[in-house]
Amino acid sequence: MKNDHILTVFLILLLCSSPLFLFAQTDVESDARNQAETEFSTLNRRGWEAYEGDLKEMLLEAWTCHYIKDENDEFVHVRSYGSGSGSTPQEAVEEAIMNAREFVSGPITLYFQSWNADKRYQGQITEEEASIIRSAINDAEEQIRHAILELETAPQLAMFQERRNRYRARARIYYNQPGLRDVVRNIIADQLMESAGWPREKSIPMLTYTHK
Repeated sequence: MKNDHILTVFLILLLCSSPLFLFAQTDVESDARNQAETEFSTLNRRGWEAYEGDLKEMLLEAWTCHYIKDENDEFVHVRSYGSGSGSTPQEAVEEAIMNAREFVSGPITLYFQSWNADKRYQGQITEEEASIIRSAINDAEEQIRHAILELETAPQLAMFQERRNRYRARARIYYNQPGLRDVVRNIIADQLMESAGWPREKSIPMLTYTHK
């Protein structure tokens, strides 16, 4: 199940990175509201409640983040999910938020690995350079995970449901994609400097997506 979630968000990351991916709906406010109302209807019927605030408003904020694009037609945010359980709503929600924060490091690391492989395939870097970058990304995985956790990014959506005197929760965090890329890119660049002696002027362009 966890691998399925990782694959899902990884695909989202790949789609976000491609200027050729055009989302059919362009009216962010209208699309977000429609999705929020549809999801709210289902969640409300099943007994889900917002942990703090209004569930419908939280859903609207989350779906608005989902649809926003920048001037290059890239999605601005990367979405991460987490679930949790506990004897109280707070316990369940805190676990869900932590799992959402933990979760996103895997897909963003795979994103850079895929990017590296594509650059090699396109002939933008050599096989030796690709191998060095691949190793640096692997070596930096734990640093990346800790750095993302230290961001302590707040969830746009946190909700819970009571079942059999226990609580389960879900959290949804939308990370700013350019900001998240910068955090990870700088960590990998530092690793390349340490392990391969590459100056940042060399490594940063190799780790940066360029629009065609």
